[in-house]
Order: sequence, then C-alpha cells, then structure tokens
Amino acid sequence: MSSKVLDGPMFVELLRGGVIYLSANCQEVNDLNVFPIPDGDTGENMMRTINGGLSYAEKCEDDSLSSVAQAAAKGMILNARGNSGVILSQLAAGLADGFEDCDEADAEKIAYALKSGVERAYSAVMNPTEGTMLTVARESTEYVNKRIGNDSTVDSVLEDCLAEMDRSLQRTPDLLDVLKEAGVIDSGGAGLVYIVQGAYSVLRGETLSSHIGTTEVKQVDITKFNSDSIMRFGYCTEFLLQLQNSKIYIGDFSAEKFRDELSDFGNSIVCFQMDSIVKVHIHTMNPGDVLNHCQKYGEFLTMKIENMTLQHNSTYHESDVEEEEREPAEYASVIVATGYGVCEVMRSLGADVIIEGGQGNNPSAETFLDAFRAANAKTVFVFPNNSNIIMTAKQAADLCEDCDVRVIESRDIGQCYAAMTMTNYDLKDADAVEENFKEAI
Repeated sequence: MSSKVLDGPMFVELLRGGVIYLSANCQEVNDLNVFPIPDGDTGENMMRTINGGLSYAEKCEDDSLSSVAQAAAKGMILNARGNSGVILSQLAAGLADGFEDCDEADAEKIAYALKSGVERAYSAVMNPTEGTMLTVARESTEYVNKRIGNDSTVDSVLEDCLAEMDRSLQRTPDLLDVLKEAGVIDSGGAGLVYIVQGAYSVLRGETLSSHIGTTEVKQVDITKFNSDSIMRFGYCTEFLLQLQNSKIYIGDFSAEKFRDELSDFGNSIVCFQMDSIVKVHIHTMNPGDVLNHCQKYGEFLTMKIENMTLQHNSTYHESDVEEEEREPAEYASVIVATGYGVCEVMRSLGADVIIEGGQGNNPSAETFLDAFRAANAKTVFVFPNNSNIIMTAKQAADLCEDCDVRVIESRDIGQCYAAMTMTNYDLKDADAVEENFKEAI
C-alpha cells in the first residue's frame, strides 16, 4: 500500500490497523496505567474511543480524506472515555482540521495535520503534563516535520513518526516521577504507539488478524420497560439519508435549513452532510414523524432507533419523579457513582441523576449527554468523582446544547458528599451555586 499520498479509503485501512494492533495489546496498556490514577483501564478507554472513530469512518460514504477524517474524529469524540480517550479524540479532531478540504494529502500535508492534532490536544488539557501521551505525540510530530523533504512519502512519515514515538515513550519515566517510581512507561503513550504501529504494518502490506477486539457492551434490561411504563425520554434516532435526485434538486439542499426543520421533532440534533448523504442524530418522542419527514428528501441507508427511557431505567437509579412531562427545573445535579449504598446516599442528598460508573468503568460523552437531558433543568451541575472522568464530562458539556452544564471537578465521592451536603439553590444565580460547590470540595 506504499504511496506518495494518503486518501480517504487508505485512512480507513490505517485506522483499522491501529484498532487491531491496540486490541491485541490492550491488556498490556491497562497494566501500565499508573497516571493520573492506577485504575488499569487506559487500554480499554482508548479502544472504545478509536473503535467509535473506525465505526464512523466506515460509514462515511464520501471517499475524500477530509470527510473520512472528520467522521473518524466525530466518532472518537462521542465515544471518548477517560483522559486517554479524550486526548486521543482531540488528536483525531486536530488531524481532521489539518486535512480540511483535502481529497488526499502528501507527506508535507500529513506532517502539518499531525502538528494540528498535537496543538488541539494540548489546548484541550488545562495543565498538560509532560511524560504522557501528549509528549509522545508532540515529540514524534516535531521529529516528522523536521525530516520532511521532496522524497518524503506516507511510508516515510509513519516510519519516522513511529521511530520517534518509541524513543519518546522510553523517555517518559524521566519526565514523570510516578512512572519512574513504578518502573513503567506511560500507558497512554504506549497505546498511541500501538495504534501507529498497526497503521504502519498495514501500510507495509502486512496481514493483520481481521478480529477486532471490543469491550463488553452492557446489555439493556428490557424488563425495565413494561406494559405499565411511561415513555418519558423518547427515542435516540440515528440514520444515514441518501438524498435522491428523483425527490429534490440536491444542489439546493441546505443541511442548516434541514437541521432547523428537524428541531420541530426533537432535540440533541446532530446533522451534517457528506456529499449527497446526510447523517442525522436526534432525540424524539415520535421517530416515525421524523422518518416520514426525512423521506421527502431521500431514502435511508442505515438506521438505529433506541428507547431512551429503557436505557435510562437500566443505566440510572430512578428517582421518585412524576411520570408526566415536567417543566425544566432551575437547577439539577448529575453524579457519577457506583455501588448501591453510595448511590442511595447521593440520592438522599438530592442527586437528580446518577450515572453508574467510576474506576474501571468510565462513562462516555454520549452517556453524559443523555444524563443531562434526563436531569431536565436549565443548569446542570456535574460531579465526575474521578480524575479520569473529568475531561469526558467537560467534553460532553461542550457538546450539550439543551442546557447550561457546569462541571464541578470532584475527584472522589468524598468531595462530592461534602459538596452535596452544602447544596444551596437559593443563591442569587448559577455562578454563585457553582462557587458554593467548589468551596465545599
């Protein structure tokens, strides 16, 4: 697959190689995990993140490098888990920014896009720590950019990148004392090396196992929605719509206008166009109405409809709320916790929505987005209660359009308990409530 340029289909193949290689070494990456906390899930978090990116990239019908890279970044952002997953998703998003409007990219453009990825990842972290995957990404990118020349190819870029990544990874214990004390290299950096190693192996024509390891998917308990249940949260509806010349003049189609039309049917709308295909995500009480409306424009390629009330009942501890549709409250809280006793205590302190999660079980951005909607408030205060979940919560907050989300950076359940006991929603505004929570922890 040696080439002077990188295009969309090749990008998907390289991404798939990265997934396969990371999958094969996922447990090793987990075992290396000692920073920021030794929770042993870096490999799984990165796997879930990059698997989401591959899934989105494979569904992208536009073969341009720009569209495929943007689709992969979107999938990673929505599936990012833990600090390592969020950083990986930001590296992907910056890479996609660097490939903007590109059908394909030569070695010089690839080096530029890698630099764009590093810049975006660093900007996403409030206090970047050297000796982590950020360092591995930055140093390898700097090395690649220094070696770009007229004879550079996709192969030479990845070869240089991988070589410096490995050297940088071996230096991480010299930059981070906790790694040196534990006698290990950085786990996120190791995961990044495996991803690039898999991509490089595919580029060289090596045959990798077609089996892609996946993390266990939690099965929804259908008994949580029975003949007496009330549909409160509607349906998460996603589909790819192929625009049809027989129905409309595709040249006049406006994704922005289409998105405005969809707002009449629901919320949490994500809608973007890839050539003549439109990707739609919407939360709606009546998916049939959405589908009937969209079929005026074209026909469906893929479709997924999930009962969010069922998902909510299976994922969260339900509170005693009225079954009828409620007006949004002024304030609400979303808390990440695990264990029946802990969750019951949080509920007794006024928690509105509890996400089952914690060490080794980091919730995704999509899980947070569903929780924000379930909270049904104008301002939602989020307590991650784990340093490895804070970045995901912040990323979800940035994606949320339904309400004002404030992430209170609680790092354990003790801090959350202190904050919840000091809850005071009678203060003058959301800023004051937020400051009160922060002072409490």
